[in-house]
Amino acid sequence: MIYIRLLPLLLALFSVEVFSQEGSSQSTTVTRDNKKFTFRCDGTTSSSEVNVVLQIESEKKLILNGRLDELDDCSQASWLIENIDTDNSPTLVLLNPGRSGLNAQYSAFLVSDGSVAAAGYLPVSAEKISGSEYRSYSSEAGSVWERTDSLVAGVFSVTNELQLVLRGSVCTNKAGEILDQAPCNATKIIARPGKPICVKYKFHKGHLLPSSSCARLTR
Repeated sequence: MIYIRLLPLLLALFSVEVFSQEGSSQSTTVTRDNKKFTFRCDGTTSSSEVNVVLQIESEKKLILNGRLDELDDCSQASWLIENIDTDNSPTLVLLNPGRSGLNAQYSAFLVSDGSVAAAGYLPVSAEKISGSEYRSYSSEAGSVWERTDSLVAGVFSVTNELQLVLRGSVCTNKAGEILDQAPCNATKIIARPGKPICVKYKFHKGHLLPSSSCARLTR
């Protein structure tokens, strides 16, 4: 009789465990050249990972496995699939592992032929402006920023940044290059109402631009 009474309880606990495992997994599928790639985000905080399985006919093969950050939570994850350019270009698969806020980033993957490769990170707020370029905006410490991420050699990297300084100052030399000095021993330019400062950064080096170059940031 004791075993009979315990059986419903054991079944209930088993059902809860199965539901929890299923709830902590999110997946999506990409089909290319008669090959099916299944992307799965499995686990919760401190235990999340990405697994990619290639299926050709009845055969399945794990082709990619990677751990995510400790704060990532696959139960809150979402997937996004985009085409890079033409039909022959790689397919872009983006994973938001449960992150939120202005600094949230996708984990990016490229599907090409019979392979899948990690392609770095891309801001969740970024909008596509061309086949392989994305643009995002943010604001901090009295400045508005425009960031361009480009797919270069199969990996996303920041290729251009514009900073519109509304409050504060920048330190420059005679060539208009931004100097990281405190205090400033060169020329100090102060942003004033109606007269912001426009700076372009490339490869972490800043250079002054006419304010008209940051016109879209004033909007």
